[in-house]
Amino acid sequence: MRGATEAINLVAQSFARPLLVAGDEILVSAMEHHSNIVPWQQVCRQTGAVLKVVPINEAGEFVFFRVRAFCWGRARAWWR
Repeated sequence: MRGATEAINLVAQSFARPLLVAGDEILVSAMEHHSNIVPWQQVCRQTGAVLKVVPINEAGEFVFFRVRAFCWGRARAWWR
């Protein structure tokens, strides 16, 4: 592994892509670095999953009551 970008691509392509189906949701935050968004965009195009961006407030903080709203539906949590 050469770095974080390569690691995220590896996780997205080899772990997440086989598990995702059309309509599943992938959550990223609005403060993510570009290198963490692109692999998920690619996986969404390949699988039909939907990329959702969790908002932040003017101070750059998560709005936690808004985050909860994103955790319903087809969002998956593989760490359970």
